[in-house]
Amino acid sequence: MASRPLPRTSSKRQGGTAPDTERRLAPSFAAASAAAAAAGPTSKHRGRGRSRHRPPRRWGTGTSTIGGRYFAGNGFWRDYWKNIYTADLNNDGYSDVIGRTGVGELFLFPGTGRTGTETFGNRTLIGTGWNAYEDLGFGDMNGDGRTDLIARGGDGNLWVFPHTGGTGTETFGSRVFIADGWWPGIWNPYPTDLNSDGRPENTGVTSNGELFDFLDAGRILVGTGWNGYDLAL
Repeated sequence: MASRPLPRTSSKRQGGTAPDTERRLAPSFAAASAAAAAAGPTSKHRGRGRSRHRPPRRWGTGTSTIGGRYFAGNGFWRDYWKNIYTADLNNDGYSDVIGRTGVGELFLFPGTGRTGTETFGNRTLIGTGWNAYEDLGFGDMNGDGRTDLIARGGDGNLWVFPHTGGTGTETFGSRVFIADGWWPGIWNPYPTDLNSDGRPENTGVTSNGELFDFLDAGRILVGTGWNGYDLAL
């Protein structure tokens, strides 16, 4: 059997000219830390060396990483909702839930910052026809600070639907072709910033468990044996 071609990246826009390839870079953590160190301490003290600032918050690790569960809602029936995703889609700092139904409707359940049955607000229809794609993913792919949608078709083509800053059915703009060769069953794409350079890229896991990071200079093998896991983020 002839081997499938490997994924290739492209800047070709569907039905138009190529998009601007310039991407704005976010400052790295190391650069921000160095700038803070050069500026010196900023906290003011009073009394006998007592700082106004609270001690740094300590996050749990190991088996203390996750707290106790709480009930957030019901009605997410498996036979109705095809996929459930999490992302900050409205860019308000809270994690939202995005649900895709079996007929291709995409809904946003906005995070409210509260808990219990008030964790999410009323759902909003984002669009229809999304069952035309095998997989969906979310991430800031063009570096504009908004969460975009990444979709893979059954033909192995990978598309980005850029966030417009709008809401409802105007949340995403026209799709942009970014790569081909992402064959379902062979590649699983995951949008992320794996090398922490402030520029989003795609990572891909092959069916035999190889994990690759796709950068401007080409793909880099990150590791093997990842086919033993359902998700890699």
